[in-house]
Amino acid sequence: MFMKIVTLTRGGQVSIPAEYRRDWTTNRVMVKETPGGLLLRPVPDDPLAAAAGSLKHLLRPGETAESMMREYRLEEREAEERKWKHLDRP
Repeated sequence: MFMKIVTLTRGGQVSIPAEYRRDWTTNRVMVKETPGGLLLRPVPDDPLAAAAGSLKHLLRPGETAESMMREYRLEEREAEERKWKHLDRP
């Protein structure tokens, strides 16, 4: 990790060196004040598109989000049936 010193303009602007923003796919940044100073993070132009596929690691091989939801709904239905089963007894 390297460090650069940049100049702050009278208007409060700074230029982020190309080495830092080279892999960014956006022109927007989030600025947050921290005890150690300001934190700058790139903000994607389309946050939903940037997040698409970010949870793939949770799926088992060959599984889709639809099949996962189907399985979840089945488990929920079975749990509800067990929960209320005692009411069906005479």
